[in-house]
Amino acid sequence: MLFREKIAIFSQAGMLPENALEEILGKAKELDMDMVRTDIEKQQAEESQKDS
Repeated sequence: MLFREKIAIFSQAGMLPENALEEILGKAKELDMDMVRTDIEKQQAEESQKDS
């Protein structure tokens, strides 16, 4: 499991080949965390509207 700024951004059971792990770490560093938080907020708002 991979976290960035207390947000889970990757989860997979088992081992990964070295090149796959390096690719995932590289993509994690490139993520725009402001955009990730915005997307999470949108999802949560949509789910709360469904529950209403």
